Amino acid sequence: GSSLPTTVLPFILRGISLIGINSVTKDTEVRERAWSDLAELASGLPLETMATTIELDSALSWAPTVLEGATRGRIVVNVRA
Repeated sequence: GSSLPTTVLPFILRGISLIGINSVTKDTEVRERAWSDLAELASGLPLETMATTIELDSALSWAPTVLEGATRGRIVVNVRA
């Protein structure tokens, strides 16, 4: 379904903005243009610096670093590596 029971408190505490687009009622052309514009804006972001990809067998060694809050961005676990 479309229900998402959650709280915004963790985002507020971390100073994170939740920004969304409600494009359901817009014509397809308008939605495609909006998403195209967003993709263009995101192409200039240093996305590779926002996440670190690790292999599954090194996940346990990363756990202390994550629990200490000493990471920046996201840790993506590549389960196929």
